[in-house]
Amino acid sequence: MFFPLPMLCPICKRAFGADPKGDPRADPMMPPRPRFCSERCRTIDLGNWLSGSYAVTAPINEDDVDPDFAGKPTSHDREDA
Repeated sequence: MFFPLPMLCPICKRAFGADPKGDPRADPMMPPRPRFCSERCRTIDLGNWLSGSYAVTAPINEDDVDPDFAGKPTSHDREDA
């Protein structure tokens, strides 16, 4: 499947998916645009997620925490399970 503007694969940086025929996003039946150029790059990205390579590196600020949710126990915190 081709799309009007090329995208860069976030893994290998290869351009893919360009098609000069027009913008398919005008068609509601068109499937969503693929994010990766190949199954290989998709699998590499999944491996990066599973290995923990993607992580939030900034510390959490108190302004970022929802005061209505902070400190409330969750279902996996209960000891009676």
